[in-house]
Amino acid sequence: MTTTTTLSYKDSTFAAMHEEQAEYHNRRHKSCHPATGTRPHRLHALTEDLRPLHTLADNDYIRAFLQIITAHFHCWRRGVQHRELTPMHLTYIRTEDGSIQGMLHDWDVPVDGASQERFLATVPSPSFVPYMAVDLLTSEALKGGVPVLYRHDLEAFIWVLIWTVCCFDNGTMVRAAPDGMSDWDVHKPSLCGVFKGVFIWQNKPIVPASDGRVYGAVLASELAFYLNVKDTERAVKRKAARRRWRNSDDRSTLLPQPTRVQEEDDYEHEWSGFWTWVDELREILPCVAEFAPADDGESGRVLEDVCMGGMRTAA
Repeated sequence: MTTTTTLSYKDSTFAAMHEEQAEYHNRRHKSCHPATGTRPHRLHALTEDLRPLHTLADNDYIRAFLQIITAHFHCWRRGVQHRELTPMHLTYIRTEDGSIQGMLHDWDVPVDGASQERFLATVPSPSFVPYMAVDLLTSEALKGGVPVLYRHDLEAFIWVLIWTVCCFDNGTMVRAAPDGMSDWDVHKPSLCGVFKGVFIWQNKPIVPASDGRVYGAVLASELAFYLNVKDTERAVKRKAARRRWRNSDDRSTLLPQPTRVQEEDDYEHEWSGFWTWVDELREILPCVAEFAPADDGESGRVLEDVCMGGMRTAA
């Protein structure tokens, strides 16, 4: 028997969307275990205790959120990629001593990032659209022309944070999308990508759905600006590459316009840049100092095991 957590949403479109996502997860569970449609006993017992991360209070949410991002990075660098990040996948448990431990849920069919094959983005399920990186919602990406990189998952985490702050109040979705995104329709992913891009590029304000998301709103606002800065940096690099091509004697050996397809997956650089940015928020977000990850391989491995919910042990 597979346990599905049911959340209450006021918006009927998003209610249907998340029901579709839950059904999608159930089908995946059955495809992994065709005989019974169940997970190993230990994992099933663990999922009984999982709670949605967005039901946590402000500080506790940030703590578990950053724990999960850290664990996800250590998984990625070891070749295990989740690549389906939504609020439904970010969960937590309370340990025996009462502390909160973030859990990245649903590793049934992780991607083997160590493979030589470069995995490409494809047309997503509507339930994933709000949280996907903008680059994966372009017409090129939807045709399977853009490889999925670590920075895309990192951006997905930031969109999960933005949606949690702007759309959820005490675990209940009260808005279909953050303020500033009009005519939102998850069944038009490329148009949603445009809306999300404009939201970032125009520095739209983060308007929390709950008065209790004070620190969460600050973190979401700063990370939204981080996405803006990173996108600008990539645009500058593309412009420089274009200029080099323009001044080249033999243009036939180079693409007429550098594209994102050429980009390497420099996850160590992306990770370092992300935490450099977050660490600079200590003055306005004092709790960041407590949540910053230790630069310790062993602690990273332990956190990876815990936040994966014991998936490797039980496999």
